[in-house]
Parts: sequence; C-alpha cells; structure tokens
Amino acid sequence: MLRFTACKNSPKDDKFRFFAARIIKGKILDYVCLNMGRILEVRSSNETFKGKPNLEPHIEKFDCEEPVVVEVYNDRNAIERFMVEFSTYRKNSEFDDNTQTCTTKIYYRKTDEIEVLIKLLSFGPTLKVLGPERFLKLFKYRIKKQYEMIKG
Repeated sequence: MLRFTACKNSPKDDKFRFFAARIIKGKILDYVCLNMGRILEVRSSNETFKGKPNLEPHIEKFDCEEPVVVEVYNDRNAIERFMVEFSTYRKNSEFDDNTQTCTTKIYYRKTDEIEVLIKLLSFGPTLKVLGPERFLKLFKYRIKKQYEMIKG
C-alpha cells in the first residue's frame, strides 16, 4: 500500500481526484478524497491489505444521516457553478424543464458539514435549502448571524 501526503484539495482546482483507503493493521479504517495535483510526496508503507478493497461501506459509514436537499435555480449559471463546487460530493440530481431548477441531494461526511454549509451560503439567492430540518435551522442561523454582522 502507499501512504500519500497531500495538501487540502479545493474543487476549484480542476484537478483529478480519487478516493484512497486509510489502512491500519490490514483493515480499512477510513477513506479520503485526494487531489492528484496537490500530492507533494509519495512513500512506501508497511501496511498491506489482502483482497479487493470495497470503499462503499466505509463511505456510507462516514456519511451524514440524511443528505442535504437543495433546489438550485438556473440563474447566473448557478447550476453549472453548483455542480463544479460540489463535484467531490456524492449526489443525486434531477432537472425540472418546466421550472428550470435542479433539485439535488448532497451526501457528505459528517465532519464536512460546516464546509458544505459555507459553500451553500455562497450561492446566495440562486439556491434554496429544502431539508433536512436540522440542517435548514443551521442554515437560517448562519444567515441571521451574517445579517447581524453586516447590520452592526
């Protein structure tokens, strides 16, 4: 197995990304999404894994309980920007020709929740968070907090 040393990746780099397993004592403990363009060093590791690795159960294990559901409006190229911004996340999307909106479920790691929240906030009025209720409350709280900071 290889141990990778990588910088934090950004979806705006337009680089190739891949999932890699973190293997300790012959078992997959976690996974990471790596940006090939940000890898600084590759070294051999003493860790080994026998068999064919299956990351799906590990990805699901670290996913949030419920995906965030958002509606993106086809305004100011928002749908395309949204897809690029969230390209590293697992998601299901449906485009409605009548309303020209894209409804998307975003599956993310629990540890990435604040990052997802901040990215969604950056879309302003071109995006609406539909659920789950817990995330929607957090979203509204952050908007209120931003408003109060601006208002002074």
